[in-house]
Amino acid sequence: MINESVRSFAIDMSMNQAQSPLITDWISAIGQVAGAVGTFAAVVLALWLASKENGRLIAERRDSEAADARLVVASVRHDIGISFLEVRNDGSAPVYQLEFGDVTSGAHTYVVTESIVDYRGGRYVAEATVAEMPMNIAPKKSVRLALKLPSGLTRPDRILVGRASISYTDSKGLRWKRCGYDSPQRILS
Repeated sequence: MINESVRSFAIDMSMNQAQSPLITDWISAIGQVAGAVGTFAAVVLALWLASKENGRLIAERRDSEAADARLVVASVRHDIGISFLEVRNDGSAPVYQLEFGDVTSGAHTYVVTESIVDYRGGRYVAEATVAEMPMNIAPKKSVRLALKLPSGLTRPDRILVGRASISYTDSKGLRWKRCGYDSPQRILS
């Protein structure tokens, strides 16, 4: 009976030793945890790099879209006896549906008329021709429209530089707003 108890105790001890973790099991477990942490860090880094690259591509696309829009400029001009708004399209594509917002010079707000201004004989002259609204401007062309002086102002203030707000659609169908020489802002609708 004692032999049998010793034998069963010995078998129980050998099974417990076989089931207890060895140093190789610990090293293997540490390696697996390190591999999991490394994999997680690689996935996080890849996602972060992808989002940065996506942001750069979006910024490049926006800059490319605005390239032609930056070439459309509106300015208030004053000449002897006349004030007018000049809109230049220095781009290589036409702009469409040109609309006018506020036109200011100093503390005064002017009203855009539909009377076209032409340069003849060394002077700018308002013609009787009426522009079609909204208007389109061909590439490398400009349009000049007479400005009506604000009430109480008898002559334009020639010293101050004017600032005009315009909106238009480019040849790609994108709508833009530009105020003076500020960067054009895309109108999302």
